[in-house]
Order: sequence, then structure tokens, then C-alpha cells
Amino acid sequence: MPAPVSAPDGLRFFGREVHRLLVSAEMPRFEQHWRHLDSAERHRADRFRNEADCARFVIARSSLRQLLARRIGIASGEIRFGENEFGKPLLQHAPVTLHFNSSHSGDWVLHAIDSVAPIGIDVEAVRADLACIDQFERVLSTEELAVLNAVPLQHRARSFAMVWVRKEAYVKALGEGMSRPLQGISIAVDSEGRPRLLYDRSNRDSPASWQFEDLVVDAHHVACLVCRHNG
Repeated sequence: MPAPVSAPDGLRFFGREVHRLLVSAEMPRFEQHWRHLDSAERHRADRFRNEADCARFVIARSSLRQLLARRIGIASGEIRFGENEFGKPLLQHAPVTLHFNSSHSGDWVLHAIDSVAPIGIDVEAVRADLACIDQFERVLSTEELAVLNAVPLQHRARSFAMVWVRKEAYVKALGEGMSRPLQGISIAVDSEGRPRLLYDRSNRDSPASWQFEDLVVDAHHVACLVCRHNG
């Protein structure tokens, strides 16, 4: 039998499960992860030109299958994925409702799972080129751009990455991905240092309907979890 997924259990934010896997730690079990994939997933993995990208995908999809199967009480091979109209993965033919979202970048794979409402999670490796915020103006609100321009250059890459994971996790929670006009979404940090939705020009929901949690990963990565307020 393949070894069980080694993502830590018990990490919970707003009642949602969050699982983190360090890619390098999972590489010795790569073949075991590969065996959890179906034929379509293996074909997709084979199309990656970069070995690191392939490894992240295989580990991410395998571990997601195992985590969902554990929650449902079935074998990982029985998990069937579909997609909504915007390409967000969904469970098909499952005996229970589970909302989930995944992200992988650099050294990390992150999963979030909830039985109540849609969620979004995103992780980003901090790269030097992220400091060049001029090339990202089309995804930033006026307020976000002003804040980033005020950040010293040596800290700007990490600051932009933080803005980005909050925004991407939010649109992933909505289930619409990059189809949403990102300049019309603004996420700010309140007086207590917590991120919050300032406005979304395309969403009639109250900004207070959404919760944001910045996740501690390591010095070279940033991450965020977003979900509807659970009341």
C-alpha cells in the first residue's frame, strides 16, 4: 500500500482545514504519489517541460486525492474531479459535499478543505522580479498600487506577493479565477494588521462577508486563505 499523505493535520482557520506539504520532503515518495493519479492526470503531468513543475503538480494532485478520500471514507482512486465553468476543480458523484482549493509554488503545496462554504487558498514563492510592480498594474487597485509604491524597493517583492496571494485566494474562493476584473478588487490591511476586502466592484456581497487569513509558510513564500464569514 502507498504511504499515506504526510500533510500535517489539525491546522484550522475559521474552522477550515489547511494542509501543507514541503515538496522536497515528498520527493522520495514521488512514485507512490504517481500511483494515486488517474490516466488524465498522468497525461497532464507528462506535458510539463519543467521537472519541478511536474513534481509539484503530481504531489499536489495525489495529496489532494488522499485528503479528500480520507474525509469521505473512500479510496483515493474513487475520487472523481470535474470543473465549474471557470475551471475550478469540483468533486463529482461524492456522497458528501466538500469544498476544497489547492495551490502550489516553489517549495510548497497547500490545500484547504471545508464542508460548509467555498474557500480559496494561494501560495507564492517570493521572486526578485515581483518588485517590478509596473508590470502588474493591471491587476492592482488604485489603493493597492499606492501602498506598494510606498514600500522600500528591497521589501517590495514580498509585499507584492502578499497582495497577490490575498487577491488570488479571494477570486478562487469566488470560483471565478482570473475572469474577474482584478483592478476592481481592493484588499487592505486594517489597523490590527489583518487583511480585509475593501471593495469588489463586481460583487454585491458585503465586504464583511469575507475572511482573510495570512498563513505563515517560510521566509521565501507567502500564502493566504479566504472564505466566507461563518457567522
